[in-house]
Amino acid sequence: MTETQEIPWKRLAVEAVAIVGSILLAFAIDAWWEDVKDARQQAKLVTALQVDFETTKARLETSIEYADSLIARTNSFFQAAYNNELVPIDSLRHFGGGALHKIDFEPAVSAYEGAVATGELGSIESPMLHKSFTEFNEALDSYELHDRISADIHYLGPIWDVRRKYGSLSVLFDDLSAFPIRVNLTDTEIRQLYADPIVTGAIEAVATANESIANNLRSMNEAAAKILIELERLQ
Repeated sequence: MTETQEIPWKRLAVEAVAIVGSILLAFAIDAWWEDVKDARQQAKLVTALQVDFETTKARLETSIEYADSLIARTNSFFQAAYNNELVPIDSLRHFGGGALHKIDFEPAVSAYEGAVATGELGSIESPMLHKSFTEFNEALDSYELHDRISADIHYLGPIWDVRRKYGSLSVLFDDLSAFPIRVNLTDTEIRQLYADPIVTGAIEAVATANESIANNLRSMNEAAAKILIELERLQ
């Protein structure tokens, strides 16, 4: 460049500004696209979580209804057990049979567990949602504890003690109609069995566990309802 040639500062400045602008625009587009992808991914996760907890809530409501029916049967048993001369044997066997059943529940939380494992759940900015998840999990942990206690009552504890003492539960409870009655007792003897502390204690142990399980199920149901409301808001 000769001394007489002028450096085109203005043109260079314009080109530099254009280059910087292009770079900034590219970054902005990348950031926008990442935001779009994140929003789509979150929407997909929210939908999957809705399916999880809608299914879970339906299962909870079925289990709660079943739990209430068993609790009603054992409550009727206690009302009739001690002064049972006027209560038909079939009714006593039906009421007592409520103690033979476990209350089953299995949450449908595959999407939730996957999001927890990958850390994706943390991308949802909703304190209310995360609080409700915590409440649900606490109630689920309590349910699982009482479910194990219920299993022990049936297979290691009081219900097993009744079976061991009398050789069979079918003489006492109608829910074992598929099993043969191994001891022949008169109606009077059967009525006396229903007043035996071994029998009433076993049924009371089951009833106590079932009450706790029903409360856990209701707590989970309340948490699931709050979760679904918040997920709907996030859609």
